[in-house]
Amino acid sequence: MDDHAFSLLLASLDVAAPRVEAAVRRVPADRWDEVIHTGDGAWTRHQLLAHMAANDLRQLVRIRIGSGIPEPGDDLAHAADLEVHDWNRARVAERAGREIDDLITEMHANREALIALLRSLTPAQRARPIPFRGRPTPLADTVPILIGHLDQHASELAVA
Repeated sequence: MDDHAFSLLLASLDVAAPRVEAAVRRVPADRWDEVIHTGDGAWTRHQLLAHMAANDLRQLVRIRIGSGIPEPGDDLAHAADLEVHDWNRARVAERAGREIDDLITEMHANREALIALLRSLTPAQRARPIPFRGRPTPLADTVPILIGHLDQHASELAVA
């Protein structure tokens, strides 16, 4: 992926966060405990936001591994990530009882860490496929999926 295409991907990631936060902030305070999501079992809006807050943690691991710069423990974290439903449920459970603002702050922090990691990659590292959903996948294909994932969940949070 050339530098221009990579810059566009980073810009897309950067502008997605405020868009997602705006959708999250439109949820009325009395609607956070309503069950709305059944993909990994019944999740409330609050639990879905907890999932959204944690999601980029798995991307950090995937990108470090794929780029050839894993940190200690990334191999174990990635192995756990392959059990998607278990990983999701565990991350949501870890965030039980956290306030909405705290989850939004974490979501932003994890996205900022992801963008910083991507910016730190050399062109050779960016060219390497990353393990994504069990398959080696180019970053150019992965990043739009990450953006779409949070956008999809943000739309699911919407109150009819």
